[in-house]
Amino acid sequence: MLDEIARLDPVKIRTLFDTGGEYRRARSGGDFAVDFHAGLRRARETGPVHEGTVEQVLGLPHPAPVAGRAKPAAVFSAFGYDTVNAVFRDPETYSSEAMQSTFDTFGRNILGMGGAEHSRHRAVVQPSFNRNMMQWWADRWITGITGTLLDRIESRGSADLNVEFCALLPLLTITGSFGIGMDDTLRLRELIEQMIGATVERDDRIAAAAAAGEILGPVIADRRTAPRDDLISKLLRDTIRDEDGTRRGLTDAEILAFARLILTAGSGTTWRQLAITLWALLNAPDQLDAVRRDRSLVRNAIEESLRWEVTDPTFFRTATRDAELGGVAIPAGRGSRSASPPPTTTRNAGTTPNGSTCTGRCARTCRSPAARTSASACTSRAPR
Repeated sequence: MLDEIARLDPVKIRTLFDTGGEYRRARSGGDFAVDFHAGLRRARETGPVHEGTVEQVLGLPHPAPVAGRAKPAAVFSAFGYDTVNAVFRDPETYSSEAMQSTFDTFGRNILGMGGAEHSRHRAVVQPSFNRNMMQWWADRWITGITGTLLDRIESRGSADLNVEFCALLPLLTITGSFGIGMDDTLRLRELIEQMIGATVERDDRIAAAAAAGEILGPVIADRRTAPRDDLISKLLRDTIRDEDGTRRGLTDAEILAFARLILTAGSGTTWRQLAITLWALLNAPDQLDAVRRDRSLVRNAIEESLRWEVTDPTFFRTATRDAELGGVAIPAGRGSRSASPPPTTTRNAGTTPNGSTCTGRCARTCRSPAARTSASACTSRAPR
């Protein structure tokens, strides 16, 4: 494995994963913010609901409109756990319709589904990421990849952990679980960046999605005839319950939508959250020592890092009818297409266009086996 990983282009790795680099700034349309929690605090204290995007409310850089893209109407941002929770618990008033813009690139997926349809589709993929599957992931990919990456770092004596460990581990884990060869690994991540880039034209996003499908499609076709012990084969064996109660296997299009989404989250969200967790522990040696001595604390460390600094906190919702949220009137709005927010947004705030509220979970449970298992392995070998 060491020789295979050594073949990866180090320049492309840094280009794709350097959070302060020009490539990522251009793709997100925003900028890297060191600390914006003072702005969050002010928003909560003067909130809990503000008109405008999160970036506008906090005075942060935000993406410039893409040429030809319709300008969204009224936008509202919700801050604070109670307000955010109220939105998530009322899908009839605050729907996921705004996230249907992802259907263009990912295919029909759970981000834009609502109600029972969302639950039925989520029930297919969720078991593969539950806690009782952590050993399956560890034995097949995570333990070996973690050890190889850390061996490379230790042999040199220093490294950029964000780029050389936190980014590569989940990417290699997810592509490995798909059966994707090393030569296509960075290409797939590059295509994902084009698919989700806030400043990328719609036609270019769709073209990137098609190119990703050309890599993933043959793998899906192969597993239909020759299944293996991997994630794609698991999805092919699973069944989904349709609205009328009948069960059936997943179509190629449904598996491809899951694959694109898992690749995006697995090589994006997990990467950033792992980096946040390790950064926090390395800057608090007493906490790192405690985690090293008592491995049961790894879970708590990850959950606390989610509460403290969530990597992907902004979710879109569209108001289906006139409503009042946090004392603010939210007009009913049409579903619309909207760009993903830049990484400088907040851990419990968000935005949506056209009379909508956008919220992020203030507290949630980490469901990433890569984050849990790799954090455990890495902290046990972290420098003293």
